[in-house]
Amino acid sequence: MQVRIGIDLHYRSAHFANAYDPIIQQFYLQDDFELESYLMADAYLSAKVNNTVIFLKMNHVNQSSGDGYFLTPYYPGLQRLFDIGFKWRFFD
Repeated sequence: MQVRIGIDLHYRSAHFANAYDPIIQQFYLQDDFELESYLMADAYLSAKVNNTVIFLKMNHVNQSSGDGYFLTPYYPGLQRLFDIGFKWRFFD
């Protein structure tokens, strides 16, 4: 049985991101909404048993309650999320 454990870190510094206008479905330059810097951490575990791979992943493990981040002005990013899945290979 093979087991993999890890942490994936993403850091984004403060910047003025492009804003999105849903009416024209385009991004445009803006300079009045500065996105804050943030660190996002993901933890994962995967195990391989014979021809099956099982994985568990917790996205944004360092998020405190009610705390979030913006990808673009007024559009929040992914909140804390738990993923589970498997891959089953039908050959030897």
